[in-house]
Amino acid sequence: INHVIRDAHYKELNNMIVSKLARCFCTTHPLRCFVRPYVTKVDPPGRMVYNAPFTAAVRAIKLVSITSSASMIIATPLLITYGNSEVSLMARTTACSAILMFSLGTTAMLHWCAKIYITRMFFDAVHEIVTVETLSLFARRKRHAFHVNDAGPPKKMLSFASFQANNRNFYLHTDLLQDRGLLPKLVKDFVVFESNQTSGNKQS
Repeated sequence: INHVIRDAHYKELNNMIVSKLARCFCTTHPLRCFVRPYVTKVDPPGRMVYNAPFTAAVRAIKLVSITSSASMIIATPLLITYGNSEVSLMARTTACSAILMFSLGTTAMLHWCAKIYITRMFFDAVHEIVTVETLSLFARRKRHAFHVNDAGPPKKMLSFASFQANNRNFYLHTDLLQDRGLLPKLVKDFVVFESNQTSGNKQS
């Protein structure tokens, strides 16, 4: 009887472990995560006050760029090893390395420019918490939450960012922000600066 109970216990424990592993695999498999960029389905607290018009275009460009860079990383050693034998090894290595550096450089530059682009924004008016969504290097959703008091104008005026929060720049189409009262809280003195510049130009 003890052997039967122990075997039944081991069988139940094995089934539980297999079930948990299968559930974990289905939710964290890398291919599943790559095909489905929006892993988080639950929206953050608050009301959505902004939805960027070029989210799909930016995501598509980033995916094409990262795919081309990955292809070059794989193809470079193959081209160097099995390339045209009439071309010297040094020439093949130099040419392929230059193309690879260009591909990686353009991908890095694209990510640097697009990482501040806000795709969606949520505002919790009760706690004054702003949650913005941007795109990561692999075009996946990335969320940043901050209090409105932590937001302000960009520290570097040469930057094309609309505002900064917690030392991170963000860009949004200000004319598409649904909550017009939220914009002055985000950009603060930057609005005064722009309005003064505009009024000064009109007077001149």
